[in-house]
Amino acid sequence: MHTSNRIRSFIATIVIAMVATACGGDSSETATESTAAETTAAPETTAAPDTTTAPETTAAAGPADGMAVYEANCARCHGSDGSGGRGPSLQGIADEQPDPTDAIAQTTNGGRGMPSFGDKLTEEEIVAAVDYLREAFPAAAG
Repeated sequence: MHTSNRIRSFIATIVIAMVATACGGDSSETATESTAAETTAAPETTAAPDTTTAPETTAAAGPADGMAVYEANCARCHGSDGSGGRGPSLQGIADEQPDPTDAIAQTTNGGRGMPSFGDKLTEEEIVAAVDYLREAFPAAAG
């Protein structure tokens, strides 16, 4: 009988271990499902800010704002109204230089006292600034 009790105890231990393992398996599946749900929720949370920032990125990749480029890079020398200062007046530049490629080349390459902006601005930004100043600063009345 003594041996019989040991066998029963041994079998009971094995059964308990199997049940514990099975329960552990269930709880890891539950934990895995929870983790999967949390992992799925995380990209959704990330997706919302990405969707919010996407239009800003698209706007930044859109056409250059000539006025903003001019104000940030040209106005300190040519004045916010194009009337000049350290640099010459740009009032009436479209009349003086009918071909905008001259102003684009001057802005890109510099010269005649003007620094080069070809390494600081994109071609698109330079063209936008030249287009802006040609439209915004008509010839001074006089």
